[in-house]
Amino acid sequence: MGRCRSKIYSMTPKFDNLTRQYLNEKDESRRKWLKRGIGGAAALAAGVGGYSLLSPETCDASQLDPKLRAILTPKISQNNNPQFWENMFNHVCWAEGKGKRGKPGYAYKDSRGKLTIGIGYNITGHGNDAMYDLQETLRIDGNPHSATYNDLISSRKPLTEHQMVWLYRHEVSIAYNNAIKFLPDLSKHPDNVQLIIIDMSYNMGIGTLKKFVLFQKALVNHDYVTAAKEMKNSRWYTQTGRRARKLHDLMQNIR
Repeated sequence: MGRCRSKIYSMTPKFDNLTRQYLNEKDESRRKWLKRGIGGAAALAAGVGGYSLLSPETCDASQLDPKLRAILTPKISQNNNPQFWENMFNHVCWAEGKGKRGKPGYAYKDSRGKLTIGIGYNITGHGNDAMYDLQETLRIDGNPHSATYNDLISSRKPLTEHQMVWLYRHEVSIAYNNAIKFLPDLSKHPDNVQLIIIDMSYNMGIGTLKKFVLFQKALVNHDYVTAAKEMKNSRWYTQTGRRARKLHDLMQNIR
């Protein structure tokens, strides 16, 4: 996810009340959830995480543990359709991945040389926020790897599956806020338009998204044909590869 964030981020708790509630649960409750996960202690030792039914390199929200699946819908959203947010997760996870092949959850450098972890969390781009965000994330499931922030950024230890999903949810909430800033009537557009704008916000940040002036004007007029053309005419389209092509094709097919 890009570095630039809107001012709304500074007014939004780093981790919302649902996360705080989870962090305050009793340790016994956490242990029960760990035991219910596939693979148990062996999975944790392998860096998979004990909460999720999901293969660590697969992106399918329908396979997530119900407790994780339930938190994919941000509480701040005007779109409360769980299926929309599951599709959002599937798309972003497909586009970003969870790390280098064979090493899900470990920090790595992306194609631009930016240190990244989880589902596209740009450690470099987040600057000073990264330490806080990742330290909070490590608390999510009791930190079964006993990892520290330095362990994560040096790729000595990974995030668990559970931690990756929670960090994604935190980031997609910010992306949603920025998408609303870019297109205030976002909820009045078709679901695929909403998905496209939120994903672009997640990928590039509000600062870069705001530069798509003609694209924004077309969206305000609900002119999706022109919006698709503006997407294809951008440098983003040539630089971003299959992700941009998929979003362009979605926009082009909206009627």
